[in-house]
Amino acid sequence: LPQWKWLKPFKRFARKVISICWDRPFADPGIDVFSKYAQGLVLNAGSGLRDVKMGDQMIGIDLARFKKPDVVADLHHIPFKDETFDTILNIAVLEHIPNSCRCVDELQRVLKTGGTMICSVPFMQPVHDDPGDFIRFTEEGLRRLFKERGFEVTESGSGLNFFHTWGWITYELLISRWYLRWTTILANPIILLLQHIPIDVPRCRSANTVIATKLPKAMRSTRDYAEVQAA
Repeated sequence: LPQWKWLKPFKRFARKVISICWDRPFADPGIDVFSKYAQGLVLNAGSGLRDVKMGDQMIGIDLARFKKPDVVADLHHIPFKDETFDTILNIAVLEHIPNSCRCVDELQRVLKTGGTMICSVPFMQPVHDDPGDFIRFTEEGLRRLFKERGFEVTESGSGLNFFHTWGWITYELLISRWYLRWTTILANPIILLLQHIPIDVPRCRSANTVIATKLPKAMRSTRDYAEVQAA
């Protein structure tokens, strides 16, 4: 009824408060921070429910039809021709892929030579099945994964601070015991505030990120040979 419209802002506020106090505490920095790396035609590989706009045009691909991606497909078999995209965005997806190496090979195939790969994956995060959860990467492991598949890693690090790791683990502990569940009302607001403190502890990162460039085939062969000789 029209006379009840004035209640809508209060309902939204109430839902937000309940979410802060009850749901998993995650001060999501968003992925707009990666927009400076994106250009041209962008593939959002594992787009999920994120409403993201980067580059000149973005195409979202996801296995889950209900998330309404532009293309429904498995990242093990991406239905695009070789060297189609200028940039590929792959955020919090690789851990859900049964064969991460095969997935990166496919991402490399559809990325143009000289194109940019943006990938972020969990390191110290609790298991989160969506639909499965298979793997974790250290920063060195993630860099090596892309170097071995024809990329030059230009940047690496983390977009999530230490308190994201600590906060998520604490939350999982609290909800695992029925008699502690109510304490999230007290703990979550504190955890969310702490997540805004820029503290990076590399050994305890929640996630690791790499920015990489696809190398020409000739450079890949030369570099691989040099690395083998060095070893």
